[in-house]
Amino acid sequence: MVWDEYDDLIPSLVGTHDSETAEYFEDTRVIVKRCARGATNDGIGGDTFARLCYTHHQKSIICDSLAVSEEDERLRIIAFVGGLDLTNGRYDTPQHPTFSTLLTRHAADFYQNCAVVRPEAGPRQPWHDIHCFVEGKVAQDVLRNFEERWAVEDNGTYELCSLGEEEYNLEEDVYEGDDSWNVQFLRSITSQSCQFSLLDRARKLKTERAEKIEDSIHSAYIHQIRRSQNYIFYREPVLF
Repeated sequence: MVWDEYDDLIPSLVGTHDSETAEYFEDTRVIVKRCARGATNDGIGGDTFARLCYTHHQKSIICDSLAVSEEDERLRIIAFVGGLDLTNGRYDTPQHPTFSTLLTRHAADFYQNCAVVRPEAGPRQPWHDIHCFVEGKVAQDVLRNFEERWAVEDNGTYELCSLGEEEYNLEEDVYEGDDSWNVQFLRSITSQSCQFSLLDRARKLKTERAEKIEDSIHSAYIHQIRRSQNYIFYREPVLF
C-alpha cells in the first residue's frame, strides 16, 4: 500500500513515486494499492484538501523469516517500522552535512517543493528519524494493522495470504534473551481507513461523526503521565 498522491494533476510534493510504482508492477503478481486520504466530513473541498496534504504516515514492512529454534522449524513473522519514508532521496548520516556532500553522497536527495532550493547550491534538507526491527507478538500487531488497513482499501477484490499455525509460529515470542525488549505499538486511526477486527479492541473505540476512532497513542500518554511519581521526560516534535 502506498500513498495515492495527487501527482497525476500537479507535481509531486513528497516524492512518493506512487504512479511509477503502480506502473512498474502492472501485470505482475505484486498488488499495489494506492491509498488516498479522504472523506473528512469537513464540507465542500474537504476530501480534496485531505487527499492532497494528509496520509496516515505509517511506514512498515512485514515478512516471514526462518525459525530461530531447532525445536520449532516454523517460519516466524518479523517487521520493520519507523518514521523515514521508504523511498529514494531520504538517506542521511548522524552528521547531517548540509553542503559538503551536495554533489557526492547526497546528489540524489529529495527536496520539498515548498522550499525553493537549488540542489547544487544547497543547503540540504537533512533527514533525521528512526527505523526499528521487531519480532514476536508485536510483529503480529504490525501485520494486523496492515490487514485492517487492507480490508478497507481492497473492497473484497484481493485476498491476503493465509498464515496458518502449521507453517507459521504465531503463538509465542521467539526470543527471550537478557537483551530483549518488551515492546508495544500504538496508533491513531479511524474506521475511514481501518476495519477494526478484534471485538475487545472495538469496545474501547470512540465514535465521532459516525466514525470509529482508536486513539491509543493519546490514551498511553495520559496513562504514563498519571502514573509517574517524580520525573517525566517527554520528547515529541508536535504535541497536540
